[in-house]
Amino acid sequence: MPRPGLKKKNVGQFEAHLDQIIANAEGASADTSDHELEAAVTAAEATWVKPRTRDNSKQAEVIRMLQRPEGATIGQICTATGWQAHTVRGTFAGAFKKKLGLNIVSDKPQGGERVYRIA
Repeated sequence: MPRPGLKKKNVGQFEAHLDQIIANAEGASADTSDHELEAAVTAAEATWVKPRTRDNSKQAEVIRMLQRPEGATIGQICTATGWQAHTVRGTFAGAFKKKLGLNIVSDKPQGGERVYRIA
């Protein structure tokens, strides 16, 4: 059953145009490819944002902060990651201690904020 509002003439023109495009693509040799287009695509791909990997994840960033000699406070980690404090504490307990087996220690200087480090 034909779709309402679709003219048979337009469908025929579209199919003919599509057939022409396919025939042109099949008949083109690799030597006649557009080198400018390939260069533009390569340049565009170079500007794409790298996908998140294990090396540039927020979790990896927090581990690097905790490995520093001065350690890191919950506030510093929240600022760096955009997480809330309860998320940071949950990451310490779940991902770092239970899953990764890291030993996280904390010190609270007199009148200061608690500092966390990986032992």
